[in-house]
Amino acid sequence: MTRLKLSALVAATLALAAPSVTHAKGGVTFLINGDTLARPFSFTNTSDAGERITGFGFDLSPLPVRTVFDTMGVSSQQFTAAQGAAAITGLVASPIVPDQAQAFSLAFGDFDVGETFSFFIDVDAAGNSTIRGNHLIGARVWFDFSDGSRAEGFLRAVAGQAEASTFVTERFIPGGGVVPEPATWAMLILGFGAVGAMARRRPAHTPGTIGRTW
Repeated sequence: MTRLKLSALVAATLALAAPSVTHAKGGVTFLINGDTLARPFSFTNTSDAGERITGFGFDLSPLPVRTVFDTMGVSSQQFTAAQGAAAITGLVASPIVPDQAQAFSLAFGDFDVGETFSFFIDVDAAGNSTIRGNHLIGARVWFDFSDGSRAEGFLRAVAGQAEASTFVTERFIPGGGVVPEPATWAMLILGFGAVGAMARRRPAHTPGTIGRTW
């Protein structure tokens, strides 16, 4: 058997043995519109392959004007999940966000596709105590998904909505790999065994064709 045929057999064996992987792109809708103190922040799981949201991070530090979470004092608002949202999505724990902090994160245990998580928290900026969605354009946000993937990005402007911002994924990190099933491993081993046996049977040369390999 020629080297070309051996290579083709190896390629075919690997193709059969390779697990079929669907690379999902975990999706989420996060739109902030209007007064952030009067309206809750809300995001919805719109994943394309059934992935659950397992984590969320919100970071105000990239904003050009110092912006913080105002969680203590008069007219402040500590992090509070909207009624029923924590139970629906399996919020692991309601965080205590320090006053003047610029970031916090959440973890979820049962945040399925189609479900929405809403929460209240007061946000203030230097010289502006009333923060609307557009004031948060440039804030960093990330979401983790049950397949191990992560969507990272920033809040961006929304066309036609002057007081809004929305999450835009700018970097998607796929989840881990898929381990072949036992039957697949058996196919792979048998395939390489067959290739090895044929290689052992291959003569180094044939009389009359010194130097020619097969």
